[in-house]
Amino acid sequence: MTSDSASPVILRGVSAAYGDTPVLRKVSLEIDAGELVALLGPSGCGKTTALKVIAGLLAPSEGEVYFGAENVTPLPAERRRAPMVFQKALLFPHLTVAENVAFPLDVQRIPTHQKKLRVAEALALVRLGDFGARLPRELSGGQEQRVALARAIVSAPRVMLLDEPFSALDETLRGQLRLLVREVQQRLGITTVFVTHDQREAATMSSRIALVLDGGIAQVGPARDFFTKPESLAVARFFGWQVLHGANGNWLAFRAEQARLIAPGGDAPPEGWLVLPAKHLFTTDLGTQRLARLRLAAGDEVEVEGPLPYVAPDAAVALALDPGCIREFPADAPATARGW
Repeated sequence: MTSDSASPVILRGVSAAYGDTPVLRKVSLEIDAGELVALLGPSGCGKTTALKVIAGLLAPSEGEVYFGAENVTPLPAERRRAPMVFQKALLFPHLTVAENVAFPLDVQRIPTHQKKLRVAEALALVRLGDFGARLPRELSGGQEQRVALARAIVSAPRVMLLDEPFSALDETLRGQLRLLVREVQQRLGITTVFVTHDQREAATMSSRIALVLDGGIAQVGPARDFFTKPESLAVARFFGWQVLHGANGNWLAFRAEQARLIAPGGDAPPEGWLVLPAKHLFTTDLGTQRLARLRLAAGDEVEVEGPLPYVAPDAAVALALDPGCIREFPADAPATARGW
């Protein structure tokens, strides 16, 4: 089973609303054929709405959706060949696993012998080859989601859409299914758009992340870019950068794991580092690392992570920052950033 029909996905100036409430605002995004892109963002930011627009489940108020060179904006969902896997598997309870997987092929009136072969292959890909005769009530939550995945891939879709399909599972199962989805997606070459609010999930599964904030695309790129060169203060904050006021009124952002805590009597930082006096509030033990929270003289509270020394609460300490690891965001131009 291959997905030779996999299509690039292109959103051009797409806006969408629920009634009078705008959700997406002129979103433009290009996804290559066979690529897995994560739409990442907090709840209510518009990422699931974008997925519904791609699927044809919601008509945009303006803009267009293309699969390759074809404008699919006027097409209903059933003609787009863009199946969607939801947070819950939504299997038909009265049908067997094989019958659930075969449902899209029944709609397409695929001949019986071809249908059986394709269902068997899809179930084998998700490692449920011996489960075809079972009913959904006989499956675990993780197995149900694998059936939903098999149902999505069985018809060789142009695009596969995943709406937080692991959110109801425990962390062990989530990890297993992340690997399985990535393996199946790469093996079949299916263009895939994956919605999640989990940064780790987005980083481990996708080739690129499109960060959605307040109905727009805030930044697009490989996961590493968000941890090394965020393009705005909002992006930096979402990815856990520590932020404080600079002396010139601008914002300075840094990673907690790149900062250094200077304890009383501790070694001085390297020459040229930025050193700020602070008060140690508390430290949390993370196992192999510690996370210390500090309050700076200006009132900003920030965190430092690493193999930190023991420091008593309320002790006078210092925060030391390598200038090469700081991003500065001008107060009057928060959409840009530069090295500090």
